[in-house]
Amino acid sequence: MLADFFPRATIYAIDVNEKTVNAYYGDRIKTYLCNQIDFITFDRLFKDVRFDLIIDDGSHITSHQQQTLGYLFNNYLTSGGIYVCEDIHTSLWNKYVDTNQTTLDLFEKFNVDKVFKCNLLTNEQNAYLTQHIQSILIYKRTVNAYKCYKCKQVNTNNNSTCKCGTALDPRQNPSYTSIIYK
Repeated sequence: MLADFFPRATIYAIDVNEKTVNAYYGDRIKTYLCNQIDFITFDRLFKDVRFDLIIDDGSHITSHQQQTLGYLFNNYLTSGGIYVCEDIHTSLWNKYVDTNQTTLDLFEKFNVDKVFKCNLLTNEQNAYLTQHIQSILIYKRTVNAYKCYKCKQVNTNNNSTCKCGTALDPRQNPSYTSIIYK
């Protein structure tokens, strides 16, 4: 999808699944085996690369989202670039929350105070984010999901519940994505 949407871009992707990384996606898509918070490996792989667009659709664990933002936004996102943090609604689910302040809470607080303050980041990282984040937009899905996240079946009839029993209605199964402008 990204290759179609960005026909002239080189797309770099990291994943922890070796099978996913070893699959062929076309000449413009480069895949690497790397954990999103393994910054030593990330630096080795991308030391000379800067990105206009970074999409974090990784583990969805709040500490990973926050550490990844602090590191990649500061070190790898070009001026004027866009950072997308997918699935921040996992901040509402206990199994993904391992921080005292969720990613969704951090983003909402920034939108009020215009100060980024995350206790997992260094003072320098927080100051950089405060100074360089132009805005954070938080999008909440308002329609039934197009596809079930559990069984992957497409919701062609716009049902509020999938055949597998998963809620597709945003009131029962919310979905949030953030877009952060530098």
